[in-house]
Amino acid sequence: MKLLKKIIVPFLIIIVLGGLESCIKSETKKEIITGVRKYSVNSMRESPYANLKGAILLSDEEASSRLHTAYTFDAQGRVSQVVRMLGDQTYHEYNAELPAYFPSAKIEYTYGEGTMTLHYFDHNQQPISVRGDVFRTVYSLDDQGDKKGLKYYDTEGNHVENSDGVASYSWYKNEKGLVVEKRFNLKGELMPLRPNFLFYETHLEYDKDGYVQKMYNYGKEGKLTNNETGVAVDVIEYNKDGVFIGWSVYDKEMKPVTGNNPRVHRGKFTLNKYGHPIKTEFFDVKGERMLNYQGIAQREDVFNDRGLIIEQKVYDLNGPLNTHPSFPPVLQIKRDENGNNIEMAAFDADGNRVKLLQESEVSFYKMIYDKNRNILEQSFFGVDGAPNNIPQLRGGHKVIHSYDGLNHTKSVIIDKDGKQLN
Repeated sequence: MKLLKKIIVPFLIIIVLGGLESCIKSETKKEIITGVRKYSVNSMRESPYANLKGAILLSDEEASSRLHTAYTFDAQGRVSQVVRMLGDQTYHEYNAELPAYFPSAKIEYTYGEGTMTLHYFDHNQQPISVRGDVFRTVYSLDDQGDKKGLKYYDTEGNHVENSDGVASYSWYKNEKGLVVEKRFNLKGELMPLRPNFLFYETHLEYDKDGYVQKMYNYGKEGKLTNNETGVAVDVIEYNKDGVFIGWSVYDKEMKPVTGNNPRVHRGKFTLNKYGHPIKTEFFDVKGERMLNYQGIAQREDVFNDRGLIIEQKVYDLNGPLNTHPSFPPVLQIKRDENGNNIEMAAFDADGNRVKLLQESEVSFYKMIYDKNRNILEQSFFGVDGAPNNIPQLRGGHKVIHSYDGLNHTKSVIIDKDGKQLN
């Protein structure tokens, strides 16, 4: 199954690259929220210091047919459960959001003396590990309930690193009221915010509602420092509803620069009424549209009436791209009534089939699911529509999964001639 995930997830990440479902402000009312609330989108958190939150509150009727997240609050107003839903079903395709921010279909919160622990579950309510071997995330809290740090643990209770190589976080507020964040691996070495986001010691400036406004890179020496791309400060933008709509980057003297991923000065998102990013644009320090490091100036995403992405198009400065070395100009996804991704296909701007996997001849793949929405079969096909063997499957065309109830038991790889390869 891990082999299959390595193939599927990169394309789901492409779908949301830069889209990053919204960083959001919740209601400003001071009364305690209890019970269940259903939101259209979730917060994009640059740090696990911030709570996972939702925005664009949905009625039960709206939520009954759409992708949403159900938050359950206890009598003290604390989050006790967060579940990604499609209508009334727990939704399995949670990797369509960056796993750093919503890593599983369901998260349960438990509270102890000075601790808050997160437990992760799949769409069949089975406990799982996320982001590598992380089975539990344990926060340490001070007497006021503020977060002091966190550690990751595996199923055996061992302290482990996540898939970014981070094993623990520490936080405190400095004299300016900024949250100082440090991340460490198991060796105690300081780690970046993410592998492709090279802020080390990071000072986080939050507003009164707990949403980050600016992030400062204090490097490895505790001094405001330009990183390898020339960036020291990341400024976050929100719309009137508190939804994340863009960012811009600056050097340590607050001069506008291009840097960080995706190597632009500013990124801007246009959202639909449900908070989904339907257009992403990139700009230079003069406010002119520019290409990011992938050669993309604009991306457009199409969502169906259930809130699921079904198409993505990319553009350069002159219009729709017809070719790209890393991913297809047009990506289309077919879904069944349960929201399952049953086919993903690549096209050029003229509607001709092109490569989906650039290192092979694959143009599209098809998926078959069982009644529990577990993947039973995935098959790969070429530009000509014929079965295709790919190196990512050890030269196979198809992978077939078996289950004992809800438990995955084995995967069989078969080439286009029907020969089993494992």
